[in-house]
Amino acid sequence: MTLHRLWTICLLIGMIQTNFLLKASAKTFTWREWWKHTVIYQIYSLSFMDTNGDGFGDLNGIRSRLDYLVDIGIDTVWMTPVYESPMKDFGYDISNYTKIYPLFGTMEDFDALIHEMHVKGIRLIMDFVPNHTSDKHKWFVESRKSKNISNTYRDYYVWKDPKTGCQDPDKNSRSDTCIPNNWVGHFGGSTWTWVPERKQYYYHQNLKEQPDVNYRNPKIVEEMKDALRFWLDRGVDGFRVDSIRYLYEDESFADEPIDPNFIPPPNMTQPLVQSLLHWYTADLPEIHTVVKSWRSEVFAKYSTPPNYRFLGTQAYGNATALSLYYGSKDEPEADFPFNFQMIMLKQETLSGIEVHRLIDEWLTNIPHGAWPNWVFSHHGKDRIANRFGPANHRGGLILNLLLPGTPNVYYGEELGMSDIDIKFEDQQDPGGKNNPCCWKKFNRDQHRSPMQWDSNTNAGFSASDKTWLPVHENYLRGINVLQLINFCYDPHFIPC
Repeated sequence: MTLHRLWTICLLIGMIQTNFLLKASAKTFTWREWWKHTVIYQIYSLSFMDTNGDGFGDLNGIRSRLDYLVDIGIDTVWMTPVYESPMKDFGYDISNYTKIYPLFGTMEDFDALIHEMHVKGIRLIMDFVPNHTSDKHKWFVESRKSKNISNTYRDYYVWKDPKTGCQDPDKNSRSDTCIPNNWVGHFGGSTWTWVPERKQYYYHQNLKEQPDVNYRNPKIVEEMKDALRFWLDRGVDGFRVDSIRYLYEDESFADEPIDPNFIPPPNMTQPLVQSLLHWYTADLPEIHTVVKSWRSEVFAKYSTPPNYRFLGTQAYGNATALSLYYGSKDEPEADFPFNFQMIMLKQETLSGIEVHRLIDEWLTNIPHGAWPNWVFSHHGKDRIANRFGPANHRGGLILNLLLPGTPNVYYGEELGMSDIDIKFEDQQDPGGKNNPCCWKKFNRDQHRSPMQWDSNTNAGFSASDKTWLPVHENYLRGINVLQLINFCYDPHFIPC
């Protein structure tokens, strides 16, 4: 990005920001609006700081680095899951919503972390994953045993019989003549897995180890509210709700149509999620009833002065679809749906026109008076330095901070951290493992490397001989926190 182009874009954003603020009705923020005047800093819990030498980040690691967050002006942290989990999808497969997984520490560690965060003026937003659980969750362990009415958990998940005419489903469970329909999951392949004990299939939008819960069962709706209350009682300031658009499936369970624009990659061995139009598995209107009930029955009751509890939703989609998650003035839903429009910006297409198009698309589609937000990178997408070029990552940060609304910053972006290179045999992410035909497209490991604190072993992240993912070698070339601090004390270093 040339200086001239950056200056042009800054002027453009300045005009958009001025126009937006002139239209905004509120000139000051109330105690209910702290999320409007904050920078949300996303911490990938496994990769921020390891204090016990096992190569994985932990709660005490985050606690040990709070002063750094204060120093760089962070007053809200969004933390990826630390719940009890078999870690098939790195914590997004939860086996107990009200326990801490020992890899991250203890509940006492969590309480100490949130207490110290609040003392230092930092709020905590947790990831919440209500669409599915781990197959090791008590609910699923019991649900899979029997479909008898005596089984309390029999309808906690989405179960379907084989297709009419299926012969010997125990032997032919993966046959198209038996699988309930053609639905394809995010990690590739059918969304249906056969359970011989029940003589039924269960539905999973993600891994087979992540069965989707059944929101048409009122008990599940209440179980999730209770899980939210548990953490709000411990002082959590809000939640980012993951995979919100998949809570419900159409009751017809009809086949989804083929996407006519899908081009199969070479050597494709199983159906990919992009191959279908998801008419029956995403964005069903019933979802909004659940989100409204969370807002009115849970979050509103915990939001008493001065502690407003934030509710954000996560989903990919166009601005029109996502704007629905704001709800309405009379029936509010999320404070905002996380906005991933800017992740589409790449060096090859970066221009004032493209920036304006993406901003305008969001601001013109959200409800009148709704508050915008901007995400430039996160744990599932390329870092700014990889999309804009290493020399231009500051341009991305400037765009993020200049835009009207709440900026979200992924850990390490303030340093200019880059994606790491991962070999096929070294990958951890199931997205790549399950799609060997095109594993680089689905693998997310490269965006999740350990935080680079200094130029010591493992960039100061861990004393372990081996970290869970490799540290990017550019920490030895000055891409680390200590080097940034040294730069900031240099009077000739203008950005500080």
